[in-house]
Amino acid sequence: MATGNGIAMHAPLCGLAALFGAAGLLPFITSAVLIWASPLTLEPFLITALTAYGACILAYLGGIAWGFGASASDRQGAYSTVMPMFVIAWSNCPALIGFAALVTPPPWSLAILLFGYVLTLTADLALARHGIAPNWFPNLRVTLTGFVVICLASILARELR
Repeated sequence: MATGNGIAMHAPLCGLAALFGAAGLLPFITSAVLIWASPLTLEPFLITALTAYGACILAYLGGIAWGFGASASDRQGAYSTVMPMFVIAWSNCPALIGFAALVTPPPWSLAILLFGYVLTLTADLALARHGIAPNWFPNLRVTLTGFVVICLASILARELR
C-alpha cells in the first residue's frame, strides 16, 4: 500500500535498514562500555578497533550517498544534472574523513570520527530535504548517529580528562 510519505510502501525496506542499523551500533556501544569498564591496558586496542570500525562505517555512509546521487541522475531536468554530481563528489568525503581518523593518534582520531559523523548526518539530512533520500531515511540516520555520537563523545571525554 502506497502512502503520500512513502513509508507504508517501503516499510519492509525501512524495517530492514533499521534492523541492520541497530546491529551496526553494537560495536560502538560495546566499545564504549568496555573502554569505560576495562583495565587501562586494553584501552589502546579498544580505541584502535573502534576507530577502524568507525572509519569503515563512515565509508559505508559515503557509499549510500553515492547510490542516492547515482539514482537521482535518472531524473529529468537541470537539477538532476548538477545535484547528483555534487552528491557523488561529496560521497567520497566520509571515507576520507575516516582515513584521516585512522592515521591520527587518539584522542584526536575520535574527534575526527565525531566530526565526520555529524558532518555526514548534516549532508544526509540535506539529501532528504532535496528529495534524493527516501522519506524514512532522516529519522533512521538521526537515531543511529545519535547513538554513535554519544558513544564517541563519551570515550573522547574520557580520553581528554
